[in-house]
Amino acid sequence: EYRRQRQMCIRDRSEIIELFSRELAKMPELTRAVYQASRQEGLTYQQIAERYNISTRQVASEMQRAYAQLRVPLKDYLPVIGLLFAMLSK
Repeated sequence: EYRRQRQMCIRDRSEIIELFSRELAKMPELTRAVYQASRQEGLTYQQIAERYNISTRQVASEMQRAYAQLRVPLKDYLPVIGLLFAMLSK
């Protein structure tokens, strides 16, 4: 049973990564860059604003846009995503 669940989790993870990558690629360039700077590089909104010469308010707006674009296609995977983040944080 554990092995089967683990295989399902690995398959789901691959699907999620593929779906996430496709949705990220569809984003407008600035939205994608802001999202990646925040989530992958760990930059603050102030640092992102300085990098792209935009206001912190626009950074927040771009992040909201990114979340909205990711939320709908990934909604069915939210429980699995939560489990994956829990596993990765250990």
